[in-house]
Amino acid sequence: MKKIVLKVIIGIIAVFTVTFSSVYATDKNTTNTNLPSSYDLRNDININVENQGQRGWCSAYVQTKVIQTFLQKTRGTKYNFSEAFIAYSEAPYFGGDVEWKTDITMANVLVRSFFDSKYVLESEFPNQNYAFNEKNKQRFTNAKSIIKSMELACLENNQQIKNHIMTKGGAYLSIDSNEKWYNPYTHAIYCNEKKETEGIELKTREQVL
Repeated sequence: MKKIVLKVIIGIIAVFTVTFSSVYATDKNTTNTNLPSSYDLRNDININVENQGQRGWCSAYVQTKVIQTFLQKTRGTKYNFSEAFIAYSEAPYFGGDVEWKTDITMANVLVRSFFDSKYVLESEFPNQNYAFNEKNKQRFTNAKSIIKSMELACLENNQQIKNHIMTKGGAYLSIDSNEKWYNPYTHAIYCNEKKETEGIELKTREQVL
């Protein structure tokens, strides 16, 4: 398969509530005269909605979706990359360099890499558990990524993020969180400033960044 030279723009911001599919009104410090009041990326491209289950592969899913939406939006091509391959490829047994990822359980935790990842089709590496054996090791070693290169850039404000979503697809965002903000009943993470009286240290956006 022909390799693709890919330029990916990633915005990393600290937020407590993120909606990926829609873009809403600008903040008070930015004038977005050329942007509509709302926009839904799903109206322009076909986004695969997937469930990572109990595996800590959130970063892997974000990575693949950023690239997949970029390719659909800018090239009109649709790919479905394997999140499992990204997760397992970090383990030293499969050629990675994250020393503590030494078994199936460890391969299921948070994926942190981006540029070191290979992007292999999910049809070749379905999202499932893989045994640490020579057969799978050879399978991972011989895998060919269809992404040739990427370029990293930051989205610095709301207008840049909105413009990017409208013209290039999804953006990569991270959440600064605390387990005390997690609601096990709704499975949501929410921070209310009133909780400051409960002894939870709150950080400003500038401190987080």
